[in-house]
Amino acid sequence: MPLTGFHRLAMLLLLLLSVLLLAWQHWGMDRVLYIDARSGYPVSVISDGDGQKDPAGYSQASYQAQDHRMRMDCTLTTRYEWPYCELDVQLAKAPEGIDLAEYDRVDIKLDYQGPGRRQVRFLVRNFNPQYSKTDTPETWKNNLVSFTPKAGGEVISIPFDLFSVAEWWLDEHHIPLQQSAVDLHNVPMISVTTAGFKEPGLHRVSVDYIAFHGKWISREKLATLLVLCWIILSASALIQDQTRLHRSLAESRERERSLRDLADTLHLEKIQISEQAQRDPLTGIRNRAGVLEELLRASEQARHTGKPLAMVFVDIDHFKAVNDTHGHEVGDMVLKQFAQLLGTQIRTGDYLVRWGGEELVLFFPNATLETATSRAERMRQSLTEVIWPAGMRITASFGVTVMGSDEQIAQFIRRADDALYEAKRNGRNRVVSKAPGEASGPDNRTDQH
Repeated sequence: MPLTGFHRLAMLLLLLLSVLLLAWQHWGMDRVLYIDARSGYPVSVISDGDGQKDPAGYSQASYQAQDHRMRMDCTLTTRYEWPYCELDVQLAKAPEGIDLAEYDRVDIKLDYQGPGRRQVRFLVRNFNPQYSKTDTPETWKNNLVSFTPKAGGEVISIPFDLFSVAEWWLDEHHIPLQQSAVDLHNVPMISVTTAGFKEPGLHRVSVDYIAFHGKWISREKLATLLVLCWIILSASALIQDQTRLHRSLAESRERERSLRDLADTLHLEKIQISEQAQRDPLTGIRNRAGVLEELLRASEQARHTGKPLAMVFVDIDHFKAVNDTHGHEVGDMVLKQFAQLLGTQIRTGDYLVRWGGEELVLFFPNATLETATSRAERMRQSLTEVIWPAGMRITASFGVTVMGSDEQIAQFIRRADDALYEAKRNGRNRVVSKAPGEASGPDNRTDQH
């Protein structure tokens, strides 16, 4: 399917846009949810002593905001079997929550001071109305990860694929297998808590910040969007191609008529073009059948686009005398050398054709009458610069014209032929050009060879 200039430009721009967007998505396009003591989210602490009828002897927790830092002081005791303290940050009021699934990792800057192990747990609590109760945070899914920060504090970067759901929570709330995976789509609360068997004493957990990182557009969504854009562009190109096809079908009858006229002009009325040889066996250049389709295509393009198409008829002067004096073998050598010499002076896209006998034709697409005449003159002069068989002096006559607007190919060929014969009538070894509409001289064509 040939593409128009618009669609080639659109594909180039879309390719460039795709590369830029994919690069931006990889190295930029970052979105961050940053949480610290100044972020405005409510912060609270709880411990195993909360809710006890007699809290004496149970663990106690207190909270203090120090500029941007969230600090929890926790005094752990051994009265409760699983002593703990917990710092909670409320992101939304259940049943509402924040969709943290749009992020892919969390960075936590945290310092833990206290006796024994300094392991902490970070929990992302997700609310799901199928099993969660609004006023009971214990029913919110505990998506958690445990880690031990270095002494003096550090930034811990945790990808979301390292999170898991606490087995005890799944068992306690009878969560079915289909709902047991990590879920971060509706999070009202995040928590930092002491973990496991902690030694009694003062434990201080200081959180400088919690930052969720992700992309504004995920790689999968961006890829889907780009694929959709490519599909739309391809569909547009296909529709335009179908439109061009319908237009070309409408022109097919005119094309067939022109083809028949051209076949008549070239005496190929009853010969199947596909069955003919495309090259002249002596010179190796195209013959009439070999240039038929190209000539038709070039003439149609000239009519539709207004770009010029030039034709040059070339005939070796006194070629019959060459054959009569030196024999046909030498004549063939001259003709072959003549075709090779002209072939070295044409451009890519030009056509050199053996029209018949010693007569050759050149087609110059996108060449004006002045340009074609100038090129023909250079070819004529070049004949004197080579050595010919038997030391002969070979000259040629040239007839040049360009195709007129709305002109049939037969008229185009006839005018070039007229220009050639005028060159021969005027003494040979010269170039004669005729513009479209220019009157032809008297047609007294005898043997001009």
